[in-house]
Amino acid sequence: FDPKEDAFRVTSDRTFINLPVNLNKYTTLTIDMWVKLNSIPKNSLGWVIGNDNGGYDRSIILHDYRFGGVNIAAGQASKSTLTPATGTWIHIAGVWRKNGNSNAYYQGKAGPTVTDKSGNGVS
Repeated sequence: FDPKEDAFRVTSDRTFINLPVNLNKYTTLTIDMWVKLNSIPKNSLGWVIGNDNGGYDRSIILHDYRFGGVNIAAGQASKSTLTPATGTWIHIAGVWRKNGNSNAYYQGKAGPTVTDKSGNGVS
């Protein structure tokens, strides 16, 4: 926790904050957050929240050299041109709809539509 920013600080690769929430059990799910990126290293992965059991299951992507900018994964990921700003707080959201269209949002702007093929949302 960074008291200066009044927020959790993730400073290196493979830093995790585990929460006791099963993202897979919801047929429709929205997660939003404020994040601040100091930089985006070349060829890096910036996946900030997710529940991955081996197939890009329900994740929010800030940046990923394979897929581009702000995006979500929902059993698959797609290319995004929403490049997140650095050095300032930005609002990110992910909306997943079981067997429907799902999107990431960056500062209120929708990213690419991804069809949820994660198989999640089954009780």
